[in-house]
Amino acid sequence: MDKYIGKRLDGRYEVQELVGVGGMAYVYKGVDLLEGRTVAIKILKEEYAENDDFVRRFKNESKAISVLSHKNIVKVYDFCFGNKTPAIIMEYIDGVTLKEYIEKKGALRWKEAVFFVEQILAAVKSAHQSGIVHRDLKPQNIMLLSDGTIKIMDFGIAKFARNEMKTLTDKVIGSVHYISPEQARGEMADEKSDVYSVGVILFEMLTGSLPFEADSPVSVAIKQISSKPLRPTQLNPDIPEGLEEIVLKAMQKNAEYRYQSAEDFLQDIAEFKQNPSIRFEYKYFEDEEPTQYIDAIKTLKKADGTKGTNQKTKKKPLPLIPILSGVALGSLVVAIVFSLGTLMFGWFGGQKSVVTLENFIGKTIDEVKEDERYKDLQFEIIDEVYDEEVEAGRICYQDPEEGRQVVADTTIQVKISKGGQELKIPSLTGMTENDIRRTFTAMGLTNFTFEYQASDTVSEGYVISVSPEEQTPVSIDTPVVVTISLGRDTSNASVPNVIGYTETEARRMIEQKNFKVGTVTRVDNKAPEGTVVSQSPVSGTAPEGTAINLEISTGKYDREMTVSISLPSSITRTVSFEALLDGVQVDSTNLQPSVARSRTVRLTGQGSGRLVIRLDGRVYQEFDIDFEANTASKVVDNSGSFNDDTSSSSGSGSSSSSQG
Repeated sequence: MDKYIGKRLDGRYEVQELVGVGGMAYVYKGVDLLEGRTVAIKILKEEYAENDDFVRRFKNESKAISVLSHKNIVKVYDFCFGNKTPAIIMEYIDGVTLKEYIEKKGALRWKEAVFFVEQILAAVKSAHQSGIVHRDLKPQNIMLLSDGTIKIMDFGIAKFARNEMKTLTDKVIGSVHYISPEQARGEMADEKSDVYSVGVILFEMLTGSLPFEADSPVSVAIKQISSKPLRPTQLNPDIPEGLEEIVLKAMQKNAEYRYQSAEDFLQDIAEFKQNPSIRFEYKYFEDEEPTQYIDAIKTLKKADGTKGTNQKTKKKPLPLIPILSGVALGSLVVAIVFSLGTLMFGWFGGQKSVVTLENFIGKTIDEVKEDERYKDLQFEIIDEVYDEEVEAGRICYQDPEEGRQVVADTTIQVKISKGGQELKIPSLTGMTENDIRRTFTAMGLTNFTFEYQASDTVSEGYVISVSPEEQTPVSIDTPVVVTISLGRDTSNASVPNVIGYTETEARRMIEQKNFKVGTVTRVDNKAPEGTVVSQSPVSGTAPEGTAINLEISTGKYDREMTVSISLPSSITRTVSFEALLDGVQVDSTNLQPSVARSRTVRLTGQGSGRLVIRLDGRVYQEFDIDFEANTASKVVDNSGSFNDDTSSSSGSGSSSSSQG
């Protein structure tokens, strides 16, 4: 049994279940008993808790992220550094990582990728303004909520950039597939390093692939330093050219050619959103690889076991990149070797053998130990747990997980299944509603509800009965109903109808009738913001003290409107007609002037937008759309330039943009 589960930190934070394991810490789901909210509890691993250096780093992480306050950054609520259990109390995020989302969907639609990257950049901009560089941005560190909200986490290796004095021999920090070239060389990471990492993330979202892949982290790092990525449109032709230019600018190897800040990055994204056909016309040196790194790369390739290049070192230095002295070059080689060697867990020099872990789930511990590939590894059984899907006596959990590379003597932690748990409804005598919730959750029950009724014999808040009865065998999804006492017998009262009232008025009316407000949910509805649009129960009578659940309008809803478009009088032949709202096609057809000289476009949405009308691929008219006011204001009108000759000779490849 995990020694932390069930423990209370500072008498306030109850640890419930392990949800993740990082390099330095365990992450648990827990509850703040004072606030009654679910939290994430990050506890420093035991082997580091006695190490002053690691404790210092852990406290530095706390200090760094505590200053951050942004809707797209995981919140930090509190810290616990006593009782030899250093812990950070954070916002609990119920979602998936952006990496998992990309792996499931492949290449994302460009509009979705832009929506996500805007949130990422907004969070990075806020952190940079606080003097913090993340240095480990990657989709694995970005959570995605069900409503599309992005939350960046793990500022664990961030430092205050203003105070950072990093040397060439420092370790490369961050996942090698996303680190900037300067990080791969062992140099100091700054705001522009985060910009590079966001560029790689945007590349992956748009293409479903990483820009650089290789057989080992060392080879990937070499490519980060010396290789050019494929153009994103080579992997996904649907990517607009302007967006591709943004990706490639963010991923420039020379930091001076990149966006100099997250704010600059965001400005280009905003311009692109305004006009998806925009072209920025960014130009770069075709030959901007730093030639002074060629010898260092050869050294790394020899260590990596890959074939060295036959290309001769160029004698002519590149502009803007000074040649390093022999001493500096030697330091650089040492820095790269030490940094990338760290990533390979001491692989250089034949110090320790490296093995890639397979999936052990479903195997016995003896079967794994008998495998010759794992003879130099240590295995530790850390717990025996119930598992519905894995047979008793077999591995149901492993850390590190499948696909990770480890060196000899690494300890692999596993949990052994006890098979499916035989659940029985426990004795609930003397328990309150909160006690029962915690008990059922710990058992794994997922379908329990509470009912309330008056009782002259059971005190208010305690259990009257449970169905099924105590000691009845159940499965994890068996419906369980617990009846809780409302105290002494009270007369029924009429349930007030609060639909159409404000939330404040509704609460007052409910409490005046001796009822209480239950759950309050915000829903999109045409009713004014803050107005009650639904309640449960709706009417009739109920015992005083019954909870009445409310749904409150956000005031937001999709509105419909139409825009009528007339063809220019000079057009007499059939033309292709296309309507795009904020870059997304909403109507497309071929119009025959002899049959109809106008087209009604139906629109649905919220707020405002830009409607672009194209005839034969050319911009014909543009309108500013206001769904709230139900208006369409014409801002571009090229009808005077359209006739049979010009429309037939124009194509959809025009790169010009119109300004309203």
